[in-house]
This record gives sequence, structure tokens and C-alpha cells, in this order.
Amino acid sequence: MSGVYKFYMFIPLDLALRPSRIYAGCLLLAHGLALAGIWLAALPMAIQLMVTGVLMVGATVLGRKARSVVSGLRVNRTGQVEIHIHQSGWQPANITGQVIVLPWLISLRLVREGEKKDRLTIWPDSADENRQRRLRAWLRWGLRADGDGRI
Repeated sequence: MSGVYKFYMFIPLDLALRPSRIYAGCLLLAHGLALAGIWLAALPMAIQLMVTGVLMVGATVLGRKARSVVSGLRVNRTGQVEIHIHQSGWQPANITGQVIVLPWLISLRLVREGEKKDRLTIWPDSADENRQRRLRAWLRWGLRADGDGRI
């Protein structure tokens, strides 16, 4: 069994993704602390108002970006990765670049047909815990080093 074992027990894998409250809370906390720091600093009122406006715009933009266009991730028996896009359904994708796999975070760079690039960050509350564990195991041990999204 040594050498032939290819982690087939982890696939197929179907992961439904939802917006993360942890990520939203971290964004809100960071912007709140920045606002408090600006208002507590001995700065002219005009600068405080300007920086407050910039922080509010930044929070709005980041909040909208937090709602990912990717709502699902699937790995079939052959190891092909597919992502679910809200508007267009399931599409094949390849994992490119460095994959970050931590016990509390998974970060992937994906390339769809037509060279459309997506970054997918999966927080602990973004998907089912057991399926995330299976995905982490597959990414660590089953994904080939050439990063083509196949075993």
C-alpha cells in the first residue's frame, strides 16, 4: 500500500461556502480601532474628517469584496477542481500559485477558463468543519506539486 496510496478517501468533495462572520467582525474591529485612533489623535478637525471618510469608503469596499462571487468548491474523483459562480454555475478551475493551508484558514488562487482569476479564502465559519478538514488534507497531501488542480 505504500507509494500507491493517493488520498482517494478525501474526494469527491463538495463544499458549500457562505460569508464569514469572523472576517466581517475583523474588518469592523480594525476599522473601528482606526477610527478611534484618528479621533483620539491631536489632529486638525479637517484631517480627522477626511481620514474618517477614507476609512468609511474603505470599509464599504472591503465589505462588498467580502461577498465572494464563489459560492461553492468541488473536487471530483479525478482531482479536477470546480467552483460555483453565482451567475454562471459550476466552472472548471485550476489552483495556481501558493496554497495557504492553516488549521483556521485556507487561501487559494484559482484560474477559470478565459484566465479569469479568483482568490478564495475559506474561514472556519465559511463552510462545514468536516468538509474543510477533508479539503485541507487533500490540499496538503493530495494536490500535485505542479498546482494544476489534479491529483
